[in-house]
Amino acid sequence: MASYECEDASRGLTEMDTPEDVLSAVREAMMADDLDAAEATLRMASKRWSREPEFAIRYARVLSQQGKDKAAFKAYRKVMRKAPERLDACRGAADSAIKVGKGRDAEKLYGRAIGLGLSLDEANAGIARSLTLRNRHAEAWEIALSQFNDSGRKCRELHALMKEMSPIVGAAVPPLNEFDMADVEQTQQEVRRDHLDPILTGQSFDAGSIEAMAGVDKKTLVEDDVQEIENLFDDSVKMGGETSLGIDLSFLDQPSETEENSPQTEEVATRDLDLSEPEDTSQSEVAVETTPAAAETKATAPDDDDPFADWPDL
Repeated sequence: MASYECEDASRGLTEMDTPEDVLSAVREAMMADDLDAAEATLRMASKRWSREPEFAIRYARVLSQQGKDKAAFKAYRKVMRKAPERLDACRGAADSAIKVGKGRDAEKLYGRAIGLGLSLDEANAGIARSLTLRNRHAEAWEIALSQFNDSGRKCRELHALMKEMSPIVGAAVPPLNEFDMADVEQTQQEVRRDHLDPILTGQSFDAGSIEAMAGVDKKTLVEDDVQEIENLFDDSVKMGGETSLGIDLSFLDQPSETEENSPQTEEVATRDLDLSEPEDTSQSEVAVETTPAAAETKATAPDDDDPFADWPDL
């Protein structure tokens, strides 16, 4: 099957062939890794439809893939004379000029590509490479470093180029910023674009809904500022016993300040008082027989309240 595709792609063009047929044959040849057949087909197509730059650009691109950089550079320059507005032709010519060692032409082409819409990171990386071809390493380092810092240190191409020039100029390469918050926020926004608002999911504010019967509307729930939970039932209570959400709390008995403070005041007043009755120790159910020694001991017994009673007399 592959050989048949290659033979079909390498055959000559006929009057019945259309541009779509040519592109289909080139696609089959590229899938079969037959660059020679694709080159021959595109070369004949670019000659047949000379006013159409698409075939000439594809032809130059195939030449670059084959390693024929000089031929690719000439093919790109030819396209630029016919279609100077094509960015892909200007960029391809600049890249081919770098490969063949034409640094001055590459610098001019990259500068022209900026006007056609090429990003500053790619253009300055190409200009810096063109300067290194002419041994202007210090100037190339300054251009690459300035653009790398201006772009937020996110361009990997500039970072790789500065790694190559670092041993030559003797300067350290700044670190690459791989965690940019703008990219993260953009990624999160793309991921969540199809998700519904979790606050409004499953809620309806039409007449007869639970939210409508509770007096909660969409504007109060979403657009107003979120009230603190602890202030929902005290500070946010309005006149008539209604909260900020329109909930009527008038049926709740609010205790007065006097009733709330009176039990606490009575408790504080009686907390330090000893209201327990003293025990009567004067009488005893059991009579204790007293002896003279016991009476003498009792008479000389020290007072129990004296903490120094058991100390010896000096």
